[in-house]
Amino acid sequence: MRTSTAARVLCPPSGEVRSASFPGRREHLPAVDDRLAPSETRVEYLDGQEIFAAPADEPHASQHSQIDRVVGAHVKSPYAVAVDMLTRAEEASDFAADVSVYEPIFDPKTGKKTGRKLEEIAFEVVYHQAQSVPTRKAVELVGRGVRRVFCVFVKDHKLCEWSAKSGRWEPIDPGASIEDPCFVRPITARGLVDWVLTDDEVAKALLVKRPPAIVAALAESRGEGVAAGVAQGVAQGVAQGVAQGHLEEKRQGILRIFEARGLKVPRQVRARIAATSDVALLDRWFAAAITIPHPSGLLA
Repeated sequence: MRTSTAARVLCPPSGEVRSASFPGRREHLPAVDDRLAPSETRVEYLDGQEIFAAPADEPHASQHSQIDRVVGAHVKSPYAVAVDMLTRAEEASDFAADVSVYEPIFDPKTGKKTGRKLEEIAFEVVYHQAQSVPTRKAVELVGRGVRRVFCVFVKDHKLCEWSAKSGRWEPIDPGASIEDPCFVRPITARGLVDWVLTDDEVAKALLVKRPPAIVAALAESRGEGVAAGVAQGVAQGVAQGVAQGHLEEKRQGILRIFEARGLKVPRQVRARIAATSDVALLDRWFAAAITIPHPSGLLA
C-alpha cells in the first residue's frame, strides 16, 4: 500500500538537460534516471507531492511476486524486468512502478550495462491504496512515453489497462491475453491474477524461449518415455509392440508439447501424426513442435 502525506513539498531542480521532449507541456524533461527521490528509501514524488511507499502485506505482496515471475519469463531479448524501479516521469515526479519492462543500454565495447531506456510497459498493484494514486502515475507514465500501463486490483481480482483515450482503467476480460512485442508469447489475464496459474504461464513461456535447461529436460523426458515403451514391449515378449510403443511415445510427445504450450491441435493434424510411422519424420515434428507458432505448421 502507498499512502501520501498531506503536505506538498517543493522539488529540487532536475539537473542535466538530456531528456526527451514532452510535447504540449514543456520543451525538456529530466532524464528517466535523473533522480529526484533518494534511491533505496521509501520516498517518492508524484506531481510535487511526497509519497511514502509503504511495504506490502498479503495478498498485495504475493501479487507483486506473481507479476514479476510471469512477466519476467515472457520478456524477449533485449528486454529486462525490474521491480520498484524509479522513473523520472515529470519535473516534479519521480516514482517507481511495481513492475517495469525496459531495455537496458550496454557499452558495445565492454559489454557493461551503462543505463536504460524508458520502460515500455509498467504494472501497478492496488489493494488498500486509493485508486487515484495509480491513476495519476499512469497518466504521467503514458505522458512520458510509456506505451502501456496495467493495474491489478487485488480485492476485485481484476486486471485493467490504462486508456489515454477514455481517461480511465479499462477492464481486461479474464479469458483474454495480452500480446506485445516485448513478450515471446501472449500472457493470459488469468495468469497475471490467479496464483494457481503462475507455474503454467512460466512453463509455457520457457517452452517458447527454450533455454538450455528446458531443451535438456525435454530430451531427457523423451528418452525416458521411449525407454519405458521398449521395456514394456520386451516384458510382454512382443517385438511389434515394442516398435509400436516407440512410435506412439513419439506421437504423444509431440501432442504433449502443444498441450503444454496451450495450443489446440486441429483434427487433421492429430490424424496425420497418428498415421505416421516414419521415425525420422516424427523426430523432426517433435523438434518443430517446440517453436512453431501453430500445430498446422507441421503439415506445411
